[in-house]
Amino acid sequence: MKKGYIYIINAIVMVMFIISLSGVCTSWKDSYKYPIGFTSNYNQIIIKNEEYGNSLEKVIDNMFSSEESFIIQKNETSSHAFIMFNNYEWNIDIIRGRTFERKDFEDKRSVAVIADVYKNNIYTLNGVDYINVNGCKCEVIGVFKYVENRINSNPYVYVNMTANEYISNNGQLRGEYFIDGNGTIVEFIKSVVTDIKYQRNVFEIAVMDRVELVLASQIIDIKIIVILNVILVMFLILIITLWLSRKKKEIFVRKLCGAMDKDIFFQLLGEFVKIVLISGLCVTIGYCIFAGLNAHFLLILAYLIGLIGISVIIIAIKCRRIRVLEMR
Repeated sequence: MKKGYIYIINAIVMVMFIISLSGVCTSWKDSYKYPIGFTSNYNQIIIKNEEYGNSLEKVIDNMFSSEESFIIQKNETSSHAFIMFNNYEWNIDIIRGRTFERKDFEDKRSVAVIADVYKNNIYTLNGVDYINVNGCKCEVIGVFKYVENRINSNPYVYVNMTANEYISNNGQLRGEYFIDGNGTIVEFIKSVVTDIKYQRNVFEIAVMDRVELVLASQIIDIKIIVILNVILVMFLILIITLWLSRKKKEIFVRKLCGAMDKDIFFQLLGEFVKIVLISGLCVTIGYCIFAGLNAHFLLILAYLIGLIGISVIIIAIKCRRIRVLEMR
């Protein structure tokens, strides 16, 4: 096989390897990302009953009266959530309009902040943008840049939790919440609601549970991905074998000239590593251009190291085999 074909085939196999595993790598990184607007110290809880006066509104009023720094988010569905915060910097990338203000919460306004990818759901009345969420008509006050997360999906719409329309129609206390802030606000929630189930946040998930989440999030079945990569490994072995076959005469000549096995081994290894690195560099540059600088560098590095490792084994076996044939 000609040397030029080796470069091309290796580059093609490398691209297929990266594409097949990039989804797994992205999901694994996403599994460690906490909800947008929160810090790594957030708490994830489920309130099972409504013992506190059967009123979400009463809990909200008491939280505001504490004047503590906090943020609380109630997750209704995968597409929207209800949120409230006080003396807290909600770090979200607003690209149009504004974020929530204290006055919105105090006046219980029906307002919402939506993702840029969700703008098609907006409708306009008298020059004002609105969106309907669970039957609640909300004025759209801002648009934020959506951050995709395959594992811990972020809502497309954030609605003011104190909105009168929400409280009167859907304002139940029970549900799933994200809470962040100082320890006082968490203690307050614990003091008024006893039937709380604490969920593990993204940093506390067990390894095997994390693996299950990552595998379940894949568009392509993991069995297909494994089979594809086994085929790619076998193909790589074939490439190295074919490349060595065109080096057979050269190896015999060098042996006849008194070359040691280790000298031949390191010469062949050096030549193949050069091919791997040159084609790998070309693929890396192209991948970074099309996928951005946040490309899966570790995945590319793993491929190169794995290919070099396979080549070491095969070249060593080839050199050993030639020596055995000589002895015969």
